[in-house]
Amino acid sequence: MGKALSRGMVLVMSIWDDTAVNMLWLDSTYPVGSTAPGAERGPCATTSGVPSETRAKYPDSLVKYMNIKVGTIGSTTKQPEVIV
Repeated sequence: MGKALSRGMVLVMSIWDDTAVNMLWLDSTYPVGSTAPGAERGPCATTSGVPSETRAKYPDSLVKYMNIKVGTIGSTTKQPEVIV
C-alpha cells in the first residue's frame, strides 16, 4: 500500500447499487465461484450486497461528501517545509 500511495492515487466516489451482480465485483469474489487470479477482490460473502435487502434494511440511508478538494496531486494541501 505504501508503494502504491507514493505513486499517487485518484479518489473516486460513487453512489449507486448494482442490481446485476450485487456489487460483488467490488469487494467479494466475482464471478461467483471463480478461483482465477483476481477473482477474490475482498472479504464480503457472495450472498451479500443484494440491493432489495439493503434498501429494505436501510430505507432512510444517505451519504454526504464534504470538504472535497480537486487538483493536481499535492496542490490541494499545504506542503511540509523541507529543511536541507
